[in-house]
Amino acid sequence: MSSAEALKNEGNAAFTAKDYETAVAKFTAAIEADANYHVAYSNRSAAYSAMGKYDDALADAEKVIEIKGDWPKGYLRKATALRFLGRTDDAMAAYDTGLEATSGAQAIADAKAKFEAEAAPANPLASLFDETVWTKIATNPQTREYMSQPDFVQMIQAVQNDKSGTAVQQYMQDPRFQAVFMMLLGANMPPGANNPFAAAAADGAAAAAESSAPPSSSQPEPAPEPVPEPEPEVDEEAKARAETKARADAIKSEGNALYKKGKFDDALAKYREAESLLPDEVTYILNQASVFLEKGEYETCIETCEKAMDVARETRADYATLAKILTRKGNCFLRQKMYDEAIAAFESAQREHRTAPTLKLINKTKRLKREAAAKAYYDDDKAAAAKAEGNDAFRAQDYPTAVKHYTEAIKRNPKDHTFYSNRAASYIKLGALPEALKDIEACLEIKPDFIRAYSRRGQIEFLMRQYHKCIDTYQTMLELEPENTEAKEQMIKVENAIRARELNPPGTPEEQEAERARALSDPDIQRLYADPNVQSALQAMASDPAAAKDLMADPSMSVKILKLRAAGVIRFG
Repeated sequence: MSSAEALKNEGNAAFTAKDYETAVAKFTAAIEADANYHVAYSNRSAAYSAMGKYDDALADAEKVIEIKGDWPKGYLRKATALRFLGRTDDAMAAYDTGLEATSGAQAIADAKAKFEAEAAPANPLASLFDETVWTKIATNPQTREYMSQPDFVQMIQAVQNDKSGTAVQQYMQDPRFQAVFMMLLGANMPPGANNPFAAAAADGAAAAAESSAPPSSSQPEPAPEPVPEPEPEVDEEAKARAETKARADAIKSEGNALYKKGKFDDALAKYREAESLLPDEVTYILNQASVFLEKGEYETCIETCEKAMDVARETRADYATLAKILTRKGNCFLRQKMYDEAIAAFESAQREHRTAPTLKLINKTKRLKREAAAKAYYDDDKAAAAKAEGNDAFRAQDYPTAVKHYTEAIKRNPKDHTFYSNRAASYIKLGALPEALKDIEACLEIKPDFIRAYSRRGQIEFLMRQYHKCIDTYQTMLELEPENTEAKEQMIKVENAIRARELNPPGTPEEQEAERARALSDPDIQRLYADPNVQSALQAMASDPAAAKDLMADPSMSVKILKLRAAGVIRFG
């Protein structure tokens, strides 16, 4: 089971227990674990509706539809929120959109039908003219003859289909309808007789039946009127708190608007006003801590966070709220570069309520702590002294000790390029060529025109038999210093090594093929070898060796071919 699903299940349990705030917190955590978990958005929408937060419920429902537009429940949640917001036309539109998007899902169709029935005005006499009315008319001696009269049947059907009750008034002048109506109320009378109930019936008052005679034993008893369910008892204290919280939240919103504009003192006043209305609401206190953080009043910010934590513990706030307080406290420590305290606060927040943003804060703070420790260690004089000790060890051919001292010099001053170059020279002596190459690259990143670094890189590449790279390095040296004698001599040395390899290839044929494959793994060599023009030239040289002279006369082509030769991909002779 994924963490998002587990959190969703915890939210469901809280919702069932009517602990809606905890349910919202759990569903929110599930969404943070999986931002596209549509079920968590749907369930949080239901929780918000239960809390009376219908705007939030609507926002979540729309998110459900955005993620999974063919899921019926998203449209049901949206319609429910819109109905509570009094937007009945929009709710009906949501049902219609859902039916279209889900190919007529039955759940949406049923909900729409129920909504339409509830929205229609009630007919107070509907219970009299239910489906049993036909049996009652047919079994009553005074009314059964009417069943053979089509206009009478149509009249009763019209009354059954009328939701407003106006049809009763329309047909009350018909003697047949009067007789049926009195029979249904439990009072038998001949057609055309003076009807004491007609006026009451016209006004929709079915209670007149109490004054009539009891029904005869031959008549079935009329269906009992449905008993309305009792209204839930109103918790006056909870109602008063909800009203107070609504006022406090409105004041807090004003504070938020001021906070966003940078009017921190005015925002603080609003948050304090909200707190005065509901002192046990953590949010208002925590917002004050945010103000103090932005104003740089760090000590007050910490004190306010501790106050918020005390209130949260007293009111048994959920884990997400506790984590939020600890995170704000950690951010306050971070602003002061109190890294150990910040890490402790963030890790405590993570234990209360694990989230990805808090984990990022922990990693960020640890990185900043390492960087700060490294900077605190900087010392140019001690770096120079360590370099001198490294030079002494190098001259004494104690290369491991030289590496140790050059490493210390780099820690003391990582911006001096010579420290990396000297350590690379020590690594070369130790045969640690990859480490030496890394140091040379770091040196050239600091000082790109440092000739000695290119010299050592060429030496490393030569030892690694990467002759094509070696040639590039010495050509760069010549571009920086056209008369550099060392670069010219090394170019000749490289050419001799390439010829020697071609005349007397080292290793077995399998080893030679493996070395060629390694050369072809170089992206630059791959691009050259795949060049259609190069392939055409190589085929021409293979079929007609005399063509090689003409091809090599082309400067751009000769450079490419010689590079492939230096890499060991092709051979001459």
